[in-house]
Amino acid sequence: MGEGKILIVDDDGNTRAAYKDLFIGCGFEAAVAENENQALELLRSESFQAVLLDLRVSNNVLLPIAERMKKEFPKVFISMMLIDSTPALMKRAIKAGIDDYQVKPILPMRLIDVIQKGILRYTLEEENFQLKKMVAELQERQKWIMHDLETGVFNSQYFSERLDMEVKRAKRHEHWLSLLLCDMDRSSQGIEGNEETSASPPSSEILELLKILSGNVRNVDIISRYNTGFAIILPETTMEGSFILCNRLKRTLADTFEASGSRSDGGSNRRLNVRFGVATYPVDSHLPRKLIKIAEDRLQ
Repeated sequence: MGEGKILIVDDDGNTRAAYKDLFIGCGFEAAVAENENQALELLRSESFQAVLLDLRVSNNVLLPIAERMKKEFPKVFISMMLIDSTPALMKRAIKAGIDDYQVKPILPMRLIDVIQKGILRYTLEEENFQLKKMVAELQERQKWIMHDLETGVFNSQYFSERLDMEVKRAKRHEHWLSLLLCDMDRSSQGIEGNEETSASPPSSEILELLKILSGNVRNVDIISRYNTGFAIILPETTMEGSFILCNRLKRTLADTFEASGSRSDGGSNRRLNVRFGVATYPVDSHLPRKLIKIAEDRLQ
């Protein structure tokens, strides 16, 4: 009939035994304690879904015991057996979060029904908590599936999918849409002769460039990692608007890096190259891949 584990807290040995036999006979697991300290020790060492609290003390003494249990074990269903009930006591019990209280005497099957419903509620709340935890973990995993681990912005795979979605949205609402590519590499003078070698930019410079980009775009603009740099999707932005942004970024970069191309902090003697390319829907193309190709061809 029943299922779940209940802790019976009663200071009368015969009553404890009777309660235990009753619940075990109805299919529950049951443990007993004769006072608050024993009950807390059991609650801390074992897993219970419900507590039946029936001590031969006044209600003013019993309620604080229930409050302490509820504070330490908020998920456990607690039912108190009271000598009598008053509006003030009921109000205090509700405020303390006590799940249930019954005025003695109570029919055994009524008590079984109360505990069974309490355990069911506990089980549903625990399952709901675990589901929420699982969803949060999946969302966190999904976040990193879509994001670049080095910079935290969207990765190139997400960029391709999002650009396709934004082009469709621009077409549906007859809006402009611009794409700004920001390509970054570092060229250094070779040891022998004047031959230049290229390599991916170090993380510090990638992050500094990202900081500049993030500080100059709107909240609705989407920054993603693309090749050695970044791509910025600019919803509802004309070609003129994208050129204005591009020029602003160049000025900010000029303030950050010296005219020679070295870092303004003097930390490197290698030249930093940042190139920008712009393409706009619908004037350049209606196709996402074509917009990317045009923006790449315009990198300078």
